Amino acid sequence: MNALVLLGVFGALGFFEFKTAFRSNLDTPMGKTHASDYSKVWSFGVAGTYNFDPLDLYSSLGKDAYGRKALRDTELQQGRYAMLAIAFFSFYEATWKTGIVDGAFGMFFHPNLLLPALGLGYWYWSSIFEISPIGEFPIGVQYRVGGIETERSIKASLAGLVPKEKVEGGSNDSDGENPVIEAIKKVAEGVKKAAGEFKMPE
Repeated sequence: MNALVLLGVFGALGFFEFKTAFRSNLDTPMGKTHASDYSKVWSFGVAGTYNFDPLDLYSSLGKDAYGRKALRDTELQQGRYAMLAIAFFSFYEATWKTGIVDGAFGMFFHPNLLLPALGLGYWYWSSIFEISPIGEFPIGVQYRVGGIETERSIKASLAGLVPKEKVEGGSNDSDGENPVIEAIKKVAEGVKKAAGEFKMPE
């Protein structure tokens, strides 16, 4: 039964591809755009377009031939990443004899607080810092352009997590330390608690 279903699905997809592979799309709005983009190269436009872009995202990287080509290249790159990921899934399951959703990568497939906490930490770090050029020695961590201002803005936002009277007291407040440091510690404690509560499925 499963073999018949697969045969039917792939047969339908193959028939669709056969009926549309050799059609001309030069008379569609997107086809005319492609013909204009490639007018200095050839008159055939771009293969494989179905003239489907209801959200007008095709020109989101630029409303010229270079911007549209950049988006096509990005789509191709993301597709290759997806193929590598699926190949890794198969390798992982065949090697460790466990499903990808139940092993070390379970947090990507089951509700938990650890994954969003890690994502928030990565966003915070990458918004402020970056790795120095690998062609320059020594390689290290440095502020990215605008990173210092971003760090100040985030710290100012975190300062709102503590009472106003402590913010006014500053680091000389006799009741405790700097309110920004206290706020950061609260966030760190929350992340630590989330990590402690997360358990890998058996």
